[in-house]
Amino acid sequence: MEKQFIDIFKEFLLSKGYPENSLLFEFKSSKIHPKFRPDLLVIDTENDNFLCLFEFKSSTWEKSDLINEINYYQDDFLSNLQEDIPVYLVLSFGFGKDFQIFELTDGALKLIPDDEFPRYETLVSQQKTEEKIEKERIQKSKIGELKERKKECG
Repeated sequence: MEKQFIDIFKEFLLSKGYPENSLLFEFKSSKIHPKFRPDLLVIDTENDNFLCLFEFKSSTWEKSDLINEINYYQDDFLSNLQEDIPVYLVLSFGFGKDFQIFELTDGALKLIPDDEFPRYETLVSQQKTEEKIEKERIQKSKIGELKERKKECG
């Protein structure tokens, strides 16, 4: 992608409250499939958790090819993570602030208007809520297992 477009998109995210140090471009990590470097990965700067992933493409790509590529990223990249994070496709239409953001949801691309794109704090709080729900689910499961063992022994 052109540096100019990346700078414009970065400014968009900064205007949404994303800290500059939360934006990792072409990031490589042992948590990520070795062949894959997302165009942009956003992390929670407090916990170093991944919050979302962006892939940048030109608007000249065919829609079916875009969906296949994003599905590939979700399958290969996210399968190596313990986290389920949103995957966004950003289509560039050339010069200036001419881009569209799509979220891959159930194998389809859903357009997200700029004004509805989540702020950084929203993504962090969604992740914390999901982590809390998962911890509660695990705790309930363990309590259920202990009750079953108690019944078997008693």
